[in-house]
Amino acid sequence: MTALSIVINIVQAALLSTSMILMVGEKIRKNEIVAFAIIYGLAVPLARSIYGVMHAPFYTHTMILITIAILLYKFLIKLSWLKAAAATLLGVTIMFITDALIVVQVIKLFDLTVQEITNNMVLYTLLTSITSLVMLLIIVLNRITGISLFNPQD
Repeated sequence: MTALSIVINIVQAALLSTSMILMVGEKIRKNEIVAFAIIYGLAVPLARSIYGVMHAPFYTHTMILITIAILLYKFLIKLSWLKAAAATLLGVTIMFITDALIVVQVIKLFDLTVQEITNNMVLYTLLTSITSLVMLLIIVLNRITGISLFNPQD
């Protein structure tokens, strides 16, 4: 894991948390977003490394990251348990859909392997940027329309 991929994880975590906090109708507090992004961004490579340490079932890292996100939303961002779970599950769902509908299709189109993607930082950055663009689109749409899953609490 290179420094650039860690920076990408942190940026994606900032976009993820910002977009999902807006989607549950809460206010954005920059210091909390920064803390969330750093903690979650560093947790991603740690959770993925579980496969090198033990024979864990596939997607174990996803379950670990879901748990971490819920706890960060609850205790760092101070959302209710319902909103913390909603923000996390909506974010994971959007990432899965984006990966399945766009990223996987790009990988198939260009006949890329996981090894090629992880060894080429430009390619890795471009492919991971797709999810970031979707999160950015959600932020923009929320700012324009005010759409959220819950009523905002002032």
